[in-house]
Amino acid sequence: VEGEGVEMAILTRDDESNTCEPTEGVLEITSNDPRAQAELIGREGDQRRMRVTFGTPGEKVVRVTDLETGLTGASNPTICNAEPGANELFWGDIHGHTWLSDGLKMPEEYFEFAREEAALDFTATADHSQYMSEEDWEHIKRATREYNRPGEMVTLLGYEYSMNARKE
Repeated sequence: VEGEGVEMAILTRDDESNTCEPTEGVLEITSNDPRAQAELIGREGDQRRMRVTFGTPGEKVVRVTDLETGLTGASNPTICNAEPGANELFWGDIHGHTWLSDGLKMPEEYFEFAREEAALDFTATADHSQYMSEEDWEHIKRATREYNRPGEMVTLLGYEYSMNARKE
């Protein structure tokens, strides 16, 4: 909402998109909103945190530049509404696979990545049903409940059903 601050994470990544140690350099924070104000508010794990307050409504992008190295990055677009309750933009991924079928890592690690690194608003695992045991399904249900944080990141319970797939 216009005039209200929003907290954002600054993640440092290498050429392969792996998370790196956060930069200690001096950062310049700019936006396509000439009236935006930004301040660094601390560090949390591998992230530096900032609060940005937009001065005008519309689609906004925040750019961060390390003045010592010249490295730069941009945020996902975000929408600044003129009034509370207007349409909001949420980011999510509802098709994530884990080691319980043909993906990487366990459901807990998938949810942690979605919240901490991808900064998603909602997410769901979608492991292949034909590869999962009843114990696997109970594991997914438990992790989905545990990582659900309404207002922070919502986890949705799901799976991928393949009608013609062989069960292995």
